Amino acid sequence: MHQKSHFAFASTQGKGLPQTSYQKTKTKDSKMKKPVTIGVVTFNWDGHNYGQVLQAYALQRYLRDEIARNGINAEVRQLNVSPFFASKSSWRKYIKIFILKIFGEKAFKAIKRLKARLLLGKESFMQWERDSRLTEMMGYEYFSQYIQDIESKRKFLEFREANINLIPLKIRDYEGYKDDMWADIYIAGSDQVWNCWSVDNILNNAVKKRSEYYMLNFVDKSKLHARKVSYAASFGLKEISDNIDKSKSIKEYARKALSDFDAISVREEQGVRILESLGLQGVCVADPTMLLKKADYERILSPLQVQNDIFVYMLGAETFIDKNALMEIIKQYQFLYTNAHPDFSCKYDLQTQFFPTPQEWLGAVRDSQMMITNSFHGCVFAIIMHTPFYYLRLKSDDAHTRLETLLKVSGLENRVLTDISQVQEVISATLQKRDSIDWQSVDSKINAFVEKGKVFLQKEVFAFIS
Repeated sequence: MHQKSHFAFASTQGKGLPQTSYQKTKTKDSKMKKPVTIGVVTFNWDGHNYGQVLQAYALQRYLRDEIARNGINAEVRQLNVSPFFASKSSWRKYIKIFILKIFGEKAFKAIKRLKARLLLGKESFMQWERDSRLTEMMGYEYFSQYIQDIESKRKFLEFREANINLIPLKIRDYEGYKDDMWADIYIAGSDQVWNCWSVDNILNNAVKKRSEYYMLNFVDKSKLHARKVSYAASFGLKEISDNIDKSKSIKEYARKALSDFDAISVREEQGVRILESLGLQGVCVADPTMLLKKADYERILSPLQVQNDIFVYMLGAETFIDKNALMEIIKQYQFLYTNAHPDFSCKYDLQTQFFPTPQEWLGAVRDSQMMITNSFHGCVFAIIMHTPFYYLRLKSDDAHTRLETLLKVSGLENRVLTDISQVQEVISATLQKRDSIDWQSVDSKINAFVEKGKVFLQKEVFAFIS
Protein backbone atom coordinates (compact mmCIF):
# COMPACT_ATOMS: atom_id res chain seq x y z
CA MET A 1 0.00 0.00 0.00
CA HIS A 2 1.06 3.59 -0.62
CA GLN A 3 1.77 5.36 2.65
CA LYS A 4 -0.44 8.36 3.42
CA SER A 5 1.24 11.63 4.28
CA HIS A 6 -0.08 12.07 7.84
CA PHE A 7 1.61 10.36 10.76
CA ALA A 8 0.85 9.95 14.44
CA PHE A 9 3.25 9.88 17.34
CA ALA A 10 2.73 9.53 21.06
CA SER A 11 3.57 12.53 23.21
CA THR A 12 6.74 12.55 25.31
CA GLN A 13 7.01 13.80 28.87
CA GLY A 14 10.01 15.06 30.79
CA LYS A 15 12.20 16.15 27.88
CA GLY A 16 14.50 18.50 29.80
CA LEU A 17 18.01 17.56 30.85
CA PRO A 18 18.46 16.44 34.48
CA GLN A 19 20.03 18.85 36.91
CA THR A 20 23.57 18.10 37.98
CA SER A 21 24.36 17.54 41.66
CA TYR A 22 26.09 20.87 42.10
CA GLN A 23 23.10 22.68 40.58
CA LYS A 24 20.79 21.08 43.11
CA THR A 25 22.89 22.16 46.08
CA LYS A 26 24.46 25.40 44.84
CA THR A 27 21.81 27.66 46.38
CA LYS A 28 22.16 25.94 49.76
CA ASP A 29 25.87 26.66 50.05
CA SER A 30 26.81 30.15 48.92
CA LYS A 31 30.46 29.47 49.71
CA MET A 32 30.72 26.60 47.23
CA LYS A 33 33.63 26.94 44.84
CA LYS A 34 32.70 28.25 41.42
CA PRO A 35 32.13 25.29 39.11
CA VAL A 36 34.50 24.58 36.25
CA THR A 37 32.84 25.36 32.92
CA ILE A 38 33.16 22.88 30.07
CA GLY A 39 32.36 24.66 26.83
CA VAL A 40 31.22 22.58 23.85
CA VAL A 41 31.77 24.14 20.43
CA THR A 42 29.92 22.18 17.78
CA PHE A 43 27.18 22.38 15.17
CA ASN A 44 23.70 22.76 16.63
CA TRP A 45 22.02 25.40 14.47
CA ASP A 46 20.65 23.45 11.48
CA GLY A 47 16.85 23.23 11.39
CA HIS A 48 16.89 20.06 9.27
CA ASN A 49 19.79 17.80 10.21
CA TYR A 50 18.75 15.28 12.85
CA GLY A 51 22.24 13.87 13.29
CA GLN A 52 23.66 17.32 13.92
CA VAL A 53 21.30 18.28 16.72
CA LEU A 54 21.35 14.80 18.31
CA GLN A 55 25.16 14.63 18.45
CA ALA A 56 25.16 18.06 20.12
CA TYR A 57 22.57 16.79 22.59
CA ALA A 58 24.36 13.50 23.23
CA LEU A 59 27.78 14.89 24.13
CA GLN A 60 26.35 17.44 26.51
CA ARG A 61 24.00 14.86 28.02
CA TYR A 62 26.85 12.38 28.59
CA LEU A 63 29.10 15.02 30.16
CA ARG A 64 26.31 16.24 32.43
CA ASP A 65 25.41 12.70 33.49
CA GLU A 66 29.04 11.94 34.37
CA ILE A 67 29.28 15.18 36.35
CA ALA A 68 26.16 14.26 38.32
CA ARG A 69 27.18 10.64 38.82
CA ASN A 70 30.62 11.53 40.18
CA GLY A 71 29.67 14.67 42.11
CA ILE A 72 32.05 16.80 40.03
CA ASN A 73 31.88 20.56 40.56
CA ALA A 74 31.43 21.51 36.91
CA GLU A 75 28.85 22.65 34.37
CA VAL A 76 28.52 22.11 30.64
CA ARG A 77 27.50 24.88 28.26
CA GLN A 78 27.27 25.05 24.51
CA LEU A 79 27.60 28.12 22.35
CA ASN A 80 24.52 28.89 20.27
CA VAL A 81 26.20 30.41 17.25
CA SER A 82 24.76 30.91 13.78
CA PRO A 83 26.67 30.00 10.62
CA PHE A 84 25.70 33.34 9.15
CA PHE A 85 27.61 36.44 10.09
CA ALA A 86 24.88 39.03 9.87
CA SER A 87 21.12 39.14 9.66
CA LYS A 88 19.61 40.56 6.52
CA SER A 89 19.45 44.34 6.68
CA SER A 90 16.05 45.96 6.62
CA TRP A 91 17.05 48.08 3.62
CA ARG A 92 16.71 45.02 1.39
CA LYS A 93 13.01 44.91 2.19
CA TYR A 94 12.54 48.51 1.07
CA ILE A 95 14.42 47.87 -2.18
CA LYS A 96 12.03 45.01 -2.90
CA ILE A 97 9.01 47.23 -2.21
CA PHE A 98 10.43 49.98 -4.43
CA ILE A 99 11.10 47.64 -7.39
CA LEU A 100 7.68 45.98 -7.10
CA LYS A 101 5.89 49.33 -6.95
CA ILE A 102 7.78 51.01 -9.81
CA PHE A 103 8.52 48.11 -12.18
CA GLY A 104 6.10 45.36 -11.18
CA GLU A 105 6.41 41.70 -10.15
CA LYS A 106 7.74 40.46 -13.51
CA ALA A 107 10.70 42.87 -13.35
CA PHE A 108 11.38 41.92 -9.73
CA LYS A 109 11.55 38.21 -10.63
CA ALA A 110 13.82 38.99 -13.59
CA ILE A 111 16.22 40.91 -11.32
CA LYS A 112 16.24 38.04 -8.81
CA ARG A 113 17.04 35.60 -11.59
CA LEU A 114 19.85 37.80 -12.94
CA LYS A 115 21.32 38.17 -9.46
CA ALA A 116 21.27 34.40 -8.91
CA ARG A 117 22.86 33.81 -12.32
CA LEU A 118 25.70 36.22 -11.54
CA LEU A 119 26.36 34.92 -8.02
CA LEU A 120 25.90 31.19 -8.54
CA GLY A 121 27.72 28.68 -10.70
CA LYS A 122 25.89 26.92 -13.52
CA GLU A 123 24.79 23.87 -11.52
CA SER A 124 23.78 25.91 -8.46
CA PHE A 125 21.82 28.31 -10.66
CA MET A 126 19.94 25.43 -12.30
CA GLN A 127 19.09 24.11 -8.83
CA TRP A 128 17.96 27.60 -7.81
CA GLU A 129 15.62 27.75 -10.81
CA ARG A 130 14.14 24.32 -9.97
CA ASP A 131 13.64 25.37 -6.35
CA SER A 132 11.99 28.63 -7.40
CA ARG A 133 9.53 26.93 -9.77
CA LEU A 134 8.55 24.29 -7.25
CA THR A 135 8.28 26.88 -4.48
CA GLU A 136 5.72 28.76 -6.56
CA MET A 137 3.87 25.53 -7.31
CA MET A 138 3.50 24.91 -3.58
CA GLY A 139 2.12 28.38 -2.99
CA TYR A 140 5.13 29.99 -1.32
CA GLU A 141 6.49 33.36 -2.39
CA TYR A 142 10.06 32.42 -1.52
CA PHE A 143 11.98 29.17 -1.10
CA SER A 144 12.98 30.44 2.35
CA GLN A 145 9.31 30.45 3.36
CA TYR A 146 9.05 26.78 2.43
CA ILE A 147 12.14 26.09 4.56
CA GLN A 148 10.65 28.01 7.48
CA ASP A 149 7.46 25.97 7.22
CA ILE A 150 9.48 22.74 7.37
CA GLU A 151 11.43 24.01 10.38
CA SER A 152 8.22 24.91 12.20
CA LYS A 153 7.05 21.30 11.81
CA ARG A 154 10.35 19.73 12.84
CA LYS A 155 10.61 21.89 15.99
CA PHE A 156 14.40 21.76 16.24
CA LEU A 157 14.44 25.06 18.10
CA GLU A 158 12.10 23.70 20.76
CA PHE A 159 14.24 20.58 21.09
CA ARG A 160 17.42 22.61 21.58
CA GLU A 161 15.82 24.90 24.14
CA ALA A 162 14.47 21.95 26.15
CA ASN A 163 17.49 19.65 25.96
CA ILE A 164 20.72 21.61 25.38
CA ASN A 165 22.20 24.15 27.79
CA LEU A 166 22.94 26.90 25.27
CA ILE A 167 24.66 30.20 25.84
CA PRO A 168 22.31 32.83 24.35
CA LEU A 169 23.35 34.06 20.94
CA LYS A 170 24.61 37.62 21.48
CA ILE A 171 26.20 38.31 18.11
CA ARG A 172 26.44 36.50 14.80
CA ASP A 173 30.06 37.14 13.85
CA TYR A 174 32.40 34.31 14.87
CA GLU A 175 35.23 36.77 15.46
CA GLY A 176 33.18 38.54 18.10
CA TYR A 177 33.85 35.74 20.57
CA LYS A 178 37.62 36.21 20.59
CA ASP A 179 37.44 38.35 23.71
CA ASP A 180 34.70 36.33 25.39
CA MET A 181 36.45 33.56 27.32
CA TRP A 182 33.43 31.77 28.67
CA ALA A 183 34.86 28.35 29.65
CA ASP A 184 37.77 26.66 31.41
CA ILE A 185 37.87 23.59 29.15
CA TYR A 186 36.77 23.78 25.51
CA ILE A 187 35.69 20.77 23.48
CA ALA A 188 35.47 21.09 19.70
CA GLY A 189 33.17 18.54 18.12
CA SER A 190 31.67 16.32 17.20
CA ASP A 191 30.40 16.36 13.61
CA GLN A 192 32.19 17.80 10.56
CA VAL A 193 33.48 20.91 12.34
CA TRP A 194 36.80 20.61 10.48
CA ASN A 195 35.41 20.08 6.99
CA CYS A 196 36.83 23.36 5.71
CA TRP A 197 40.11 22.67 3.92
CA SER A 198 39.25 22.76 0.29
CA VAL A 199 40.84 25.40 -1.94
CA ASP A 200 37.53 27.25 -2.37
CA ASN A 201 36.87 27.32 1.37
CA ILE A 202 40.28 28.61 2.44
CA LEU A 203 40.08 31.39 -0.15
CA ASN A 204 36.58 32.30 1.10
CA ASN A 205 37.10 34.68 4.00
CA ALA A 206 33.71 33.97 5.58
CA VAL A 207 34.26 30.21 5.60
CA LYS A 208 37.81 30.72 6.84
CA LYS A 209 36.47 32.65 9.84
CA ARG A 210 34.12 29.77 10.58
CA SER A 211 36.87 27.17 10.29
CA GLU A 212 39.08 29.16 12.66
CA TYR A 213 36.22 29.36 15.12
CA TYR A 214 35.81 25.57 15.23
CA MET A 215 39.59 25.35 15.57
CA LEU A 216 39.07 27.27 18.84
CA ASN A 217 41.34 30.04 17.60
CA PHE A 218 39.42 32.49 19.77
CA VAL A 219 40.78 30.76 22.89
CA ASP A 220 43.92 32.72 23.83
CA LYS A 221 45.79 30.37 26.15
CA SER A 222 48.35 33.08 26.97
CA LYS A 223 45.62 35.14 28.68
CA LEU A 224 43.69 32.33 30.30
CA HIS A 225 44.88 28.84 31.10
CA ALA A 226 42.05 27.15 29.26
CA ARG A 227 42.34 23.60 27.97
CA LYS A 228 41.57 22.87 24.30
CA VAL A 229 40.35 19.39 23.38
CA SER A 230 38.46 17.88 20.46
CA TYR A 231 36.00 15.01 20.75
CA ALA A 232 35.19 12.95 17.66
CA ALA A 233 35.77 15.91 15.37
CA SER A 234 35.42 15.05 11.69
CA PHE A 235 37.36 16.38 8.72
CA GLY A 236 34.75 14.95 6.34
CA LEU A 237 37.61 14.53 3.87
CA LYS A 238 39.77 11.71 2.58
CA GLU A 239 42.81 13.98 2.61
CA ILE A 240 43.80 17.64 2.85
CA SER A 241 45.03 19.05 -0.44
CA ASP A 242 48.68 20.04 -0.24
CA ASN A 243 48.71 23.50 -1.82
CA ILE A 244 46.46 26.35 -2.85
CA ASP A 245 49.35 27.65 -4.93
CA LYS A 246 53.13 27.71 -4.62
CA SER A 247 53.08 30.27 -1.82
CA LYS A 248 50.22 29.02 0.38
CA SER A 249 50.09 25.59 1.98
CA ILE A 250 46.73 24.34 3.20
CA LYS A 251 48.50 21.70 5.28
CA GLU A 252 50.58 24.35 7.01
CA TYR A 253 47.41 26.31 7.75
CA ALA A 254 45.78 23.21 9.25
CA ARG A 255 48.91 22.22 11.19
CA LYS A 256 49.16 25.65 12.79
CA ALA A 257 45.46 25.70 13.68
CA LEU A 258 45.52 22.29 15.37
CA SER A 259 48.93 22.35 17.05
CA ASP A 260 47.57 24.45 19.94
CA PHE A 261 45.22 21.65 21.07
CA ASP A 262 46.08 19.80 24.27
CA ALA A 263 44.45 16.59 23.02
CA ILE A 264 42.79 15.59 19.77
CA SER A 265 40.28 12.84 19.04
CA VAL A 266 38.57 12.34 15.72
CA ARG A 267 35.57 10.36 14.49
CA GLU A 268 37.19 8.46 11.62
CA GLU A 269 40.37 6.45 11.20
CA GLN A 270 41.03 8.56 8.13
CA GLY A 271 41.09 11.56 10.45
CA VAL A 272 43.96 10.00 12.39
CA ARG A 273 45.86 9.54 9.12
CA ILE A 274 45.23 13.19 8.20
CA LEU A 275 46.61 14.27 11.57
CA GLU A 276 49.70 12.10 11.01
CA SER A 277 50.24 13.79 7.63
CA LEU A 278 50.34 17.07 9.56
CA GLY A 279 52.84 15.72 12.08
CA LEU A 280 50.19 15.56 14.81
CA GLN A 281 48.76 12.76 16.93
CA GLY A 282 45.17 11.85 17.61
CA VAL A 283 42.90 8.98 18.58
CA CYS A 284 39.80 7.65 16.82
CA VAL A 285 36.74 7.56 19.09
CA ALA A 286 33.02 6.86 18.76
CA ASP A 287 30.54 9.53 17.74
CA PRO A 288 29.00 11.13 20.88
CA THR A 289 25.56 9.75 19.99
CA MET A 290 27.01 6.33 20.81
CA LEU A 291 28.03 7.39 24.32
CA LEU A 292 24.35 7.07 25.24
CA LYS A 293 22.37 3.84 25.33
CA LYS A 294 19.12 2.95 23.60
CA ALA A 295 17.32 3.43 26.93
CA ASP A 296 18.63 7.00 27.16
CA TYR A 297 17.00 7.89 23.85
CA GLU A 298 13.81 6.03 24.75
CA ARG A 299 13.32 8.55 27.55
CA ILE A 300 12.88 11.35 25.02
CA LEU A 301 11.58 9.72 21.83
CA SER A 302 7.99 9.75 20.65
CA PRO A 303 6.87 6.21 19.71
CA LEU A 304 5.60 5.66 16.19
CA GLN A 305 1.84 5.11 16.28
CA VAL A 306 1.48 3.48 12.85
CA GLN A 307 2.87 0.18 11.60
CA ASN A 308 5.78 0.91 9.29
CA ASP A 309 7.93 -1.37 7.15
CA ILE A 310 10.69 0.94 5.92
CA PHE A 311 11.99 4.26 7.17
CA VAL A 312 13.89 6.05 4.39
CA TYR A 313 16.12 8.87 5.64
CA MET A 314 18.18 10.87 3.16
CA LEU A 315 20.71 13.65 3.15
CA GLY A 316 21.35 15.73 0.06
CA ALA A 317 24.54 13.86 -0.89
CA GLU A 318 24.40 11.96 -4.18
CA THR A 319 24.36 8.15 -4.06
CA PHE A 320 25.07 5.46 -6.65
CA ILE A 321 21.37 4.51 -6.51
CA ASP A 322 18.89 7.01 -7.95
CA LYS A 323 16.40 8.12 -5.31
CA ASN A 324 13.40 8.06 -7.61
CA ALA A 325 14.22 4.52 -8.76
CA LEU A 326 14.65 3.49 -5.13
CA MET A 327 11.28 4.91 -4.13
CA GLU A 328 9.52 3.18 -7.03
CA ILE A 329 10.42 -0.08 -5.28
CA ILE A 330 9.79 1.10 -1.74
CA LYS A 331 6.30 2.48 -2.50
CA GLN A 332 5.03 -1.13 -2.57
CA TYR A 333 5.44 -1.18 1.22
CA GLN A 334 4.35 0.85 4.21
CA PHE A 335 7.04 3.49 4.40
CA LEU A 336 8.06 6.82 5.88
CA TYR A 337 10.28 9.12 3.83
CA THR A 338 12.30 12.01 5.24
CA ASN A 339 14.95 14.09 3.51
CA ALA A 340 17.02 16.19 5.89
CA HIS A 341 17.32 18.97 3.32
CA PRO A 342 14.79 19.47 0.51
CA ASP A 343 15.78 17.69 -2.68
CA PHE A 344 13.35 18.51 -5.45
CA SER A 345 15.09 16.15 -7.85
CA CYS A 346 13.22 13.42 -5.96
CA LYS A 347 9.46 13.70 -6.49
CA TYR A 348 8.83 11.98 -3.17
CA ASP A 349 10.08 15.09 -1.41
CA LEU A 350 6.82 16.72 -2.48
CA GLN A 351 4.41 13.79 -2.48
CA THR A 352 5.08 11.75 0.61
CA GLN A 353 7.66 13.35 2.85
CA PHE A 354 6.91 13.87 6.51
CA PHE A 355 8.78 16.24 8.80
CA PRO A 356 9.28 14.63 12.22
CA THR A 357 10.57 16.35 15.31
CA PRO A 358 13.85 14.90 16.66
CA GLN A 359 11.80 12.86 19.14
CA GLU A 360 9.57 11.52 16.35
CA TRP A 361 12.59 10.80 14.15
CA LEU A 362 14.08 8.63 16.92
CA GLY A 363 10.74 6.85 17.24
CA ALA A 364 10.62 6.18 13.50
CA VAL A 365 14.13 4.66 13.58
CA ARG A 366 13.28 2.39 16.51
CA ASP A 367 9.79 1.32 15.48
CA SER A 368 10.24 0.66 11.75
CA GLN A 369 10.97 -2.85 10.52
CA MET A 370 14.04 -1.64 8.64
CA MET A 371 15.85 1.54 7.61
CA ILE A 372 17.45 2.63 4.33
CA THR A 373 19.67 5.69 4.51
CA ASN A 374 22.68 7.50 3.08
CA SER A 375 23.30 9.23 6.40
CA PHE A 376 26.10 8.50 8.87
CA HIS A 377 23.88 9.24 11.85
CA GLY A 378 21.04 7.31 10.25
CA CYS A 379 23.27 4.22 10.38
CA VAL A 380 24.44 5.05 13.90
CA PHE A 381 20.93 5.23 15.31
CA ALA A 382 19.82 2.12 13.44
CA ILE A 383 22.66 0.31 15.24
CA ILE A 384 21.75 1.83 18.60
CA MET A 385 18.08 0.88 18.15
CA HIS A 386 18.88 -2.58 16.71
CA THR A 387 16.95 -1.75 13.55
CA PRO A 388 18.08 -3.68 10.42
CA PHE A 389 19.45 -1.16 7.96
CA TYR A 390 21.17 -0.67 4.63
CA TYR A 391 23.43 2.19 3.72
CA LEU A 392 23.25 3.74 0.24
CA ARG A 393 26.88 4.24 -0.78
CA LEU A 394 27.70 7.89 -1.42
CA LYS A 395 29.47 8.77 -4.66
CA SER A 396 31.89 11.13 -2.93
CA ASP A 397 34.88 9.33 -1.43
CA ASP A 398 35.28 12.24 0.99
CA ALA A 399 31.73 11.84 2.25
CA HIS A 400 32.04 8.04 2.42
CA THR A 401 34.98 8.22 4.87
CA ARG A 402 32.55 8.92 7.72
CA LEU A 403 30.94 5.49 7.19
CA GLU A 404 34.07 3.41 6.69
CA THR A 405 35.12 3.40 10.34
CA LEU A 406 31.60 2.82 11.67
CA LEU A 407 30.90 -0.15 9.39
CA LYS A 408 34.35 -1.66 9.99
CA VAL A 409 34.17 -1.35 13.78
CA SER A 410 30.66 -2.81 13.93
CA GLY A 411 31.45 -5.61 11.47
CA LEU A 412 28.61 -4.48 9.19
CA GLU A 413 30.52 -3.81 5.98
CA ASN A 414 27.96 -5.97 4.12
CA ARG A 415 25.16 -3.44 4.73
CA VAL A 416 26.15 -1.29 1.73
CA LEU A 417 24.04 -0.87 -1.41
CA THR A 418 25.59 0.37 -4.65
CA ASP A 419 23.16 -0.87 -7.32
CA ILE A 420 19.38 -0.67 -7.73
CA SER A 421 19.30 -4.39 -8.54
CA GLN A 422 20.15 -5.15 -4.90
CA VAL A 423 17.26 -3.26 -3.35
CA GLN A 424 14.25 -5.56 -3.86
CA GLU A 425 16.08 -8.63 -2.55
CA VAL A 426 17.44 -7.00 0.63
CA ILE A 427 14.03 -5.51 1.45
CA SER A 428 12.26 -8.84 0.97
CA ALA A 429 14.89 -10.72 2.93
CA THR A 430 14.79 -8.25 5.82
CA LEU A 431 11.00 -8.00 6.12
CA GLN A 432 10.64 -11.78 5.82
CA LYS A 433 13.30 -12.20 8.55
CA ARG A 434 15.61 -14.11 6.19
CA ASP A 435 18.31 -11.49 6.67
CA SER A 436 19.23 -10.78 10.27
CA ILE A 437 22.00 -9.03 12.18
CA ASP A 438 23.82 -10.62 15.11
CA TRP A 439 23.21 -7.68 17.44
CA GLN A 440 25.03 -9.33 20.35
CA SER A 441 28.22 -9.44 18.29
CA VAL A 442 27.70 -5.89 17.03
CA ASP A 443 27.10 -4.57 20.55
CA SER A 444 30.27 -6.22 21.82
CA LYS A 445 32.37 -4.52 19.14
CA ILE A 446 30.64 -1.16 19.48
CA ASN A 447 30.94 -1.17 23.27
CA ALA A 448 34.71 -1.59 23.04
CA PHE A 449 34.87 1.33 20.60
CA VAL A 450 32.66 3.51 22.80
CA GLU A 451 34.84 2.74 25.80
CA LYS A 452 37.79 4.35 24.02
CA GLY A 453 35.82 7.57 23.83
CA LYS A 454 34.87 7.45 27.50
CA VAL A 455 38.49 6.84 28.50
CA PHE A 456 39.58 9.78 26.36
CA LEU A 457 37.09 12.13 28.03
CA GLN A 458 38.09 10.90 31.48
CA LYS A 459 41.79 11.41 30.76
CA GLU A 460 41.62 14.70 28.85
CA VAL A 461 38.62 16.44 30.45
CA PHE A 462 37.46 15.11 33.81
CA ALA A 463 41.00 14.48 35.11
CA PHE A 464 41.64 18.24 34.91
CA ILE A 465 38.68 19.18 37.10
CA SER A 466 39.61 19.33 40.78
